[in-house]
Amino acid sequence: MKLLVQISLFSLLCFLVVDAVGFGSVGGLGESHKPDRSFKKMVRKLKAEAQLKSSETYPMFKAKSYKQQVVGGMMYYVKVKTGKWEFIHLKIYKPLDANLKPELESIKSGVKKHDEIQYFI
Repeated sequence: MKLLVQISLFSLLCFLVVDAVGFGSVGGLGESHKPDRSFKKMVRKLKAEAQLKSSETYPMFKAKSYKQQVVGGMMYYVKVKTGKWEFIHLKIYKPLDANLKPELESIKSGVKKHDEIQYFI
């Protein structure tokens, strides 16, 4: 019984920390964030793969904002500016293991500047 109480308290603490850090609820999308330099670099490294998956050429590839979802790692939904008026959304999975590289899961094209970042497959 004591172990069950400790596990429950630990789980509650994890949920509170995740919420306080701004990740949103576990499994749900959090608030929109402005990308910092390291996040922009991570996204830029996926440009070639994004062009290959979409059969498009992007003259520009700048992460503008993102939301995150706590899964068995972190799922990022990123708004990327690809041209003067063109945007795409990327779904990027970043594993918990720091030795593993982020993976481009999918791309949503036809996105407008003011379109909200939402969950997509």
